[in-house]
Amino acid sequence: MLMQRRLLSAFIRSTAILLLLTAAAKLYSAAGTARVLTATDPLFHLPNRELMLIVGMIEAAIAVYLLAGRSRVAQTFLIFWLSTNFILYRFGLHFIHHKVCPCLGTLTAKLPLQPETVDAMLRLLVLYWFVGSAWFWFAFLRRGDGALASAKPLSAPPARISA
Repeated sequence: MLMQRRLLSAFIRSTAILLLLTAAAKLYSAAGTARVLTATDPLFHLPNRELMLIVGMIEAAIAVYLLAGRSRVAQTFLIFWLSTNFILYRFGLHFIHHKVCPCLGTLTAKLPLQPETVDAMLRLLVLYWFVGSAWFWFAFLRRGDGALASAKPLSAPPARISA
């Protein structure tokens, strides 16, 4: 049980750090002057600048809650919710035959990597968040009592006191 709680803590902290980095990239890009920022997002029909500001602030807020919040169930659910939305966004882009997600904005061009490589790394990151959060969150649901946040093991049924 201690190992599962440590894994959960490491997962939540690593997600928070990564979300802070991606939020910073979006907010940095949104403050720029590149023409792509005035282009309209193909799914939300908002200027890319506005969408990056909105998503960057959501990521930052979730990261802060992951670092400061107390409810492991809520933290895990937020990661699950956010990663599910990222996956749905990517499915939407794929459905309309849009090739690369502008997920990091103009910062992608400043990295010493091909945009396709950055996109693949971001896909793996979202998959890490989705699979990790789904595993922990469904473990909470299966137990119904926040087992990883308490001292009760996930595999043991709740103790019953017989009279």
